[in-house]
Amino acid sequence: ITLDLKNIILLDSQSTMDLFCNKNLVQKIYKTVDTMKLKSNGGSMVVGRKATISGYRKEVWFSTDAITNIIALSNLIQQYRVTYDSNDMMFVVHREPENSNMERCNSSGACH
Repeated sequence: ITLDLKNIILLDSQSTMDLFCNKNLVQKIYKTVDTMKLKSNGGSMVVGRKATISGYRKEVWFSTDAITNIIALSNLIQQYRVTYDSNDMMFVVHREPENSNMERCNSSGACH
């Protein structure tokens, strides 16, 4: 499978923060007073902007230098019920309060 990482949202069970890089997936990008220093196996960066996402209560960090869009599972479960379907090998984000549709993410973390 070929994925354009800038155009998908990864549900990350190991991440402790949300980080987006695609301005088409967020709204209200703004500069923050505080910064986040990010270190990963891909290197390190300092992020000084945040944004909002429709239907998601938390603000997310934003940098066009990031390689993909990440929602931390630990943050997502504070707002939505998330289950794993081992038959279909995908996560299901139950969004009934705001939307009758469910977001589905496969075991690699790619959400549809």
